[in-house]
Amino acid sequence: MKKLSNISSSGKSLTSSEIRIQGCREARRKIYYSLTSHTLLHYKFYA
Repeated sequence: MKKLSNISSSGKSLTSSEIRIQGCREARRKIYYSLTSHTLLHYKFYA
């Protein structure tokens, strides 16, 4: 079990890092869109 996990982690180190970078970018985009949508809603309510 330990050997298999070590091999998989070492073999997929670059792919995992790339996936993490892509995930961070997607998360930032989602956060940005959510913040913009919230601000627009606030402006509509308070305007």
